[in-house]
Amino acid sequence: VEDNFFIAIRNSKMSSRFWGQKSFVVITGASLGIGRGISIEFAKNVGPGSVFLIIARNEANLNETKSLMEKVAPEVKVRTGSLDLSKPNEGDFLKAIENTATVNGNDPSAFQHAILVHNAASIGDVKLLLSQYENLEYLQKYYNLNVISTILLNSFFLKVFNDSSKQRSIIQVTSLASKMPVKSLGMYGSAKAARNMMMSMLAMEEQNLRTLSWAPGVVATDMYSECERSIDPDVVNLFLSMKERGNLITAEMSASKLVKVLEDGNFENGSYVDCYELIEQYHPVFKGVKV
Repeated sequence: VEDNFFIAIRNSKMSSRFWGQKSFVVITGASLGIGRGISIEFAKNVGPGSVFLIIARNEANLNETKSLMEKVAPEVKVRTGSLDLSKPNEGDFLKAIENTATVNGNDPSAFQHAILVHNAASIGDVKLLLSQYENLEYLQKYYNLNVISTILLNSFFLKVFNDSSKQRSIIQVTSLASKMPVKSLGMYGSAKAARNMMMSMLAMEEQNLRTLSWAPGVVATDMYSECERSIDPDVVNLFLSMKERGNLITAEMSASKLVKVLEDGNFENGSYVDCYELIEQYHPVFKGVKV
C-alpha cells in the first residue's frame, strides 16, 4: 500500500499560473539550438520587469541570443554569464545568480516567479561504447558538465530564492535516451537519467517547487549531427532516416511546445514529459516503446 505522502507527491499538478509574472530566469546552454529557442520563447511570455541570466561558454553566441531576446521582448533585462560548467566553481555560480537578481535595484523577493532551466549538455564520444571509456579526466569533466553542475546550480538557485511561499520552478531538458538504451549514447543517457531523478527528488523534498524533465523531440542541432557519426551503424541509419522522413523539428517549435505545456500544467510534478504525444513520432521503430 502506497503511503499517502507519496501518492500526494505523484498526483500533484502544476496548477499555478506560469506566465505573465515578473520572473527571474536562469537558462544554461543558451548560446545556440534548444537553449536559444527556450530563451527567446520564455522572454516572450514572462511579465514586465523580468530578468534573465543566460549561461554558456561562448560569449559571442550568448550575446547574439541576448540580442534576439531583447528584440522580441524589449521590456526584459538580459544578463549573460560566460561560464564553463565542466569546471564548476561554487563561488562563480552563486555570485552570478545573486548579482543578476539584484540588477535595477531588485532583490530576490521582488520576483513573483523564479525559474531555472538546465539545457547545457554534451553527448559524449559517439565513437565509443560505454565499456570503452578509460580516460578519468574526460569522465570527470563530462559528469561535471552534465550532472554535478546541475546539482550545484539547483542548490544555489534555491539558496537565493529560498522563500517557499513564492513560485519556483526548475526544468531540465532530457532525452528519450534516458528511458531506453541507445548504443554509443551510454554517457548521455546515464547523465539524463540522473537528472530525471533529480527533478523527481526535488519535487518530493522541496515545498512549493515545481519541476519537470522535458524531452524536446528530435531537434536539428549540432548534437543531432554528432549522432549521425555514431560508431554503431544502426544508430547512424536511425538518425539519418529521421531526417529523410521529416521527423526533425526546429528548436523554436520545441520551445513553443514547452511554453504551452508549462502554461497548461497538466502533468505530475517532477515527471518526464515528451514533446511528442506518441513516442513513435520520433520514428516508427519506437512504436510500442514504454517510457
